[in-house]
Amino acid sequence: MVVAVSTVTYVRVAASSVDTARRVVLRDLSGFEVKLVLLGSRATEFDAEAVHKLGQEHAVVGIFVGTLVKSYRREETLTGGSACKWYLNEDIAEIDEFFERLGDDFSKIEWVDDCEESDQRLQKIDRAVPKTVSELRGLDPWESEDTNFMCTVTIVRMSTGQPWWCSRCHKAATTCGSEYKCAGGCVNTTATPKYRLCLVGADSSAAAEFVLFGRVAQQVIGKPVVLLMRSDGIPREIAAIVSQKFTFVVSISQKSLMQRVVSFQVNVLILFWGDKLPYLTLEGTMTPKEGNNHLLLI
Repeated sequence: MVVAVSTVTYVRVAASSVDTARRVVLRDLSGFEVKLVLLGSRATEFDAEAVHKLGQEHAVVGIFVGTLVKSYRREETLTGGSACKWYLNEDIAEIDEFFERLGDDFSKIEWVDDCEESDQRLQKIDRAVPKTVSELRGLDPWESEDTNFMCTVTIVRMSTGQPWWCSRCHKAATTCGSEYKCAGGCVNTTATPKYRLCLVGADSSAAAEFVLFGRVAQQVIGKPVVLLMRSDGIPREIAAIVSQKFTFVVSISQKSLMQRVVSFQVNVLILFWGDKLPYLTLEGTMTPKEGNNHLLLI
């Protein structure tokens, strides 16, 4: 089922060439979402305006064929080039079955502005104030609430027993048999779990808690959260980031404002210092700096 479409944007596909791209977000009946990036002529041939208009009143269920798995904007996605074709709301057995199981429960299709999203990330980086961890810990949360900071830390440990989170109201999602239900009292009876990584990072000055949500966490881990939920204890993909060094853009977390506990939310992953993590998802221009094992993730 299509749940979001983007405007056409431009991506660099080689050192001296660019191509058009359009993002389509798909969701299955379990709530798992995957991004499909249509490239070249397929990006312009996909009638996003018509799909969005139809998606305000009815579900749009489709079958996409001829896709490949690649990285786009630091996330694993499906990509569709010249071989990609799609069939939307057509009289096909699999689509009919999806509609029958879906019933009346569908989400209106949203617009996603890829250019705006990219610009927002760059603005956060440009405006970020460099700080050591000790300087971050000394900030007044209320005076620094709307400011982004840049820091470089080594992950020294992670908090155990952190809950999965409901993607609708951002409260804890607890197990209920084979499903996960929202514990926050919202109307969502079948919660879709979302990343919430609570890590302790340190530099030579001090240590602090850093929290990574959703897309940023998946950039580091390299896999959708639903693929890790059957692991006993801490999944190895998450454990692999301990002792690794990163440069983050962070801000004061809501936890610091409400509970007076020093904590920082990671908004942008800028730099990974070291050899490539086995599960780290990269996209765009990866620039190893000469003489160092750094990967630039802007």
